Amino acid sequence: MLLEGLIEAGISEADISFIYATGTHRGPTPEEERKILGDNIFELFENQTFAHDPRDEENLVYAGTTSRGTKVHLNKRVHEADRIIATGAVVLHYFGGYGGGRKSIVPGVASINSIASNHSMNLHPTEDEINPAVRIGGLEGNPVAEDML
Repeated sequence: MLLEGLIEAGISEADISFIYATGTHRGPTPEEERKILGDNIFELFENQTFAHDPRDEENLVYAGTTSRGTKVHLNKRVHEADRIIATGAVVLHYFGGYGGGRKSIVPGVASINSIASNHSMNLHPTEDEINPAVRIGGLEGNPVAEDML
């Protein structure tokens, strides 16, 4: 188990937090958190779980600007962490290529403005249509996926 491995490696339970990478979606309810983490982990880390809020500017920090011009503001806890382990499923995504991985950061723990800038790349830069480079399972040449990276 991942958590056991971290503790065996000398990482204190007090130094472990769980951040729900919600993007623009609502955070999980306590009942949903219990399902996600399981009873034992939920009870052990109940006060060390946080749902990301992309609109909470006090808990966001500027991390830089992507090569495509997105100003990236990230969750302060994530930005200041010594280590970040993104968990979850890697699935096909209709415009990001794949969900999981890079999407755990943008949009997962990014600001609403960073998310909007990234997602605006769905649109063709000169035509009134969806950008044909934005596609399911497509990473290379996909401006949304490349901006996330």
